[in-house]
Amino acid sequence: LGYDVLRDFTPIIKVADIPLLLAAHPVLPAKGPKDVIALAKTRKLNYGSAGIGTPGHLAAEMLRGAGARELTHVPYKGGGPAAVDLMAGHIELLFQNMPELVPFVKAGKM
Repeated sequence: LGYDVLRDFTPIIKVADIPLLLAAHPVLPAKGPKDVIALAKTRKLNYGSAGIGTPGHLAAEMLRGAGARELTHVPYKGGGPAAVDLMAGHIELLFQNMPELVPFVKAGKM
């Protein structure tokens, strides 16, 4: 590209704040993003999102940029199917809208 996305663009308005929760399958030995980054440096992890280009997908890519290199994206057709597969153990991580996941986290399923 002939331009720098961060340097050459000026934000005009803030469109939205989207509170995301990084949820993990209960058997994954990670309690937060730092643990996920450390784990993703030693082995491959897969994460689900509500689809390509969604806030959850972009958040996971930011995590990859912070050092979690061994992340594999598994896009779903919505957050519901991704959450079901996280609880079933088909994926290990999920960035999703916080209100949708909190009940499952409190129940110990994530």
